[in-house]
Amino acid sequence: MHEGRGYGGGEVEGGPSSPRPLCASGEKGDDTITGPLATYVERARQAGACESALKTISKLKSWDEFRAHPQAAEWSCWYAREVVHGPWPEGERTIAQDAGWAYSYARYVVQGRWPEGEPAIAKDAYWAYWYARDVLYARWPDGEPAIAQDAEWAYIYAFNVIHARWPEAELVIAQNAQWAYRYARGVI
Repeated sequence: MHEGRGYGGGEVEGGPSSPRPLCASGEKGDDTITGPLATYVERARQAGACESALKTISKLKSWDEFRAHPQAAEWSCWYAREVVHGPWPEGERTIAQDAGWAYSYARYVVQGRWPEGEPAIAKDAYWAYWYARDVLYARWPDGEPAIAQDAEWAYIYAFNVIHARWPEAELVIAQNAQWAYRYARGVI
């Protein structure tokens, strides 16, 4: 299970919240940056980015350093949502590398399917479930292999997305007493 993601068990109400109060600035994904990093930092500051993130970003010397920072996907997603108010192609390559931020970008910025982020999302059972449920509103075959390997998310996916038995995941679910019980009670 993913720590700190607000999951309370059962059939999962509501889903992950809107991206946490993100801090910061933008980035370019295809190496064709338009303008200096300082310009993006100033736009982020005007949009209300937190000063600690702005201070960190201001110390970076290049877009390559920015992209290499562990928070680059978060900052890029925030910039798209809070500054650009829509898709921001310049940050998409970085966002697409992180399952959680790719999900957030698809749900809250693109507001629909985002194929560029799907490879990362499909590798993570937690985010693959939420992507299927909250973005696609349907089964997602590309995410099912990861989901089927996690008893908890396999049960929840069967219950909330498939709304029926999911034979491909039953062996994994059966190996966990808690989720096997819930699956037998709520799905079968």
